[in-house]
Amino acid sequence: MAYCTATNIRDFSGLTQAEISDSDLATLISYATIQLNSMINTKINRESVEWIDETRENSIDGLNTIYYIKSWQFYYLGDLDNDGDVDTSDVIVYLVDLTGIESLATVSAIDHDDGKITLSSAPASGNDISITYTAAPVDESTPDNLIKLACSQLTAALAFTKIDAK
Repeated sequence: MAYCTATNIRDFSGLTQAEISDSDLATLISYATIQLNSMINTKINRESVEWIDETRENSIDGLNTIYYIKSWQFYYLGDLDNDGDVDTSDVIVYLVDLTGIESLATVSAIDHDDGKITLSSAPASGNDISITYTAAPVDESTPDNLIKLACSQLTAALAFTKIDAK
């Protein structure tokens, strides 16, 4: 899923199929998505998983598979891989065992709204866990209407530039 569609852009800009194809618009939407993410999101590298509160304990006990980002109250999980979709590929979870060996955990689900990450298996007790993700101030998963508008405007501007360059 992208932040905007060719139909959104055509409705917004009045651009026709004769002026620019849906395929060319899709390429521009992908580029606009990368640009918007770089302006909107904050990348959080290897945030250490720690106790947050009674509900979000983030226990590393060999049983728990659910962990939360520290900024869950203020930010959404964002689009780390710039594909216009917020899913499990947008979170990287690192495990470090007691001997110092690092591995990647498999993320089986996320709740972008609550900053909740579910792992496919519980890390062993005593492991250190850190998470890389992007913090987004607005919902990129739905997406928020402001993101849809910004994507449409930027893509339309890029499309008009391409048309004028011919």
